[in-house]
This record gives sequence, C-alpha cells and structure tokens, in this order.
Amino acid sequence: MNVQDTTHNEMSLFPTLVGRRLTVLDLFLQYRFDAYSIAILAEIPEAIVTQILSYQPVHLDDATRVLTILSQLLHQNYTLDNLDVPLLQEQEEGLGKQDS
Repeated sequence: MNVQDTTHNEMSLFPTLVGRRLTVLDLFLQYRFDAYSIAILAEIPEAIVTQILSYQPVHLDDATRVLTILSQLLHQNYTLDNLDVPLLQEQEEGLGKQDS
C-alpha cells in the first residue's frame, strides 16, 4: 500500500507531510547543495541563504532568486506557491518612500 502524497509529483522523491509545503531546508536535506554556491549564483549574500535555510523571513526578491537557482540546478520548478519560504512583511511597504 502506497501512502506517499502524490500531490507534488515534481518532488516525489521527498514526500510532503500532510498539510505542509516543503521548505528550502527540506530540499537541502534531500540534495545537500552548497549554500555558498547558491548565494554566488543568486548574486546575494550567503547570510540570506542561511536565513532561508533557518526559516527566517527574507525579502521577496532574495527568495525568488534562490528558488530560481534551485529550480535550475535541481531541474524542478520551485516557487513560492509550492515551497514554504517566510517573507518579510514590510517588504512591500515603504520601499523607496523614505525621501525627505
């Protein structure tokens, strides 16, 4: 009897838990990619990749860059719709509006 969740066929090697999307840490545990290399390819500081792996909120642009690189390297389509990445709430508010 197969009890594996087949909702995410592109991630079938690493079944999802019921009611929860995978995180970048889940991908790291499965594929063991190098955070420094991801940071270099995404053109962001390594600390941002570490934040994502630690499930700490990051800016939307940084999250998107990391997911784009992971998608390319792992031949998948990782997005904010199918991976759980916490985003900074103030990210959309007030950027560039601090001109005096």
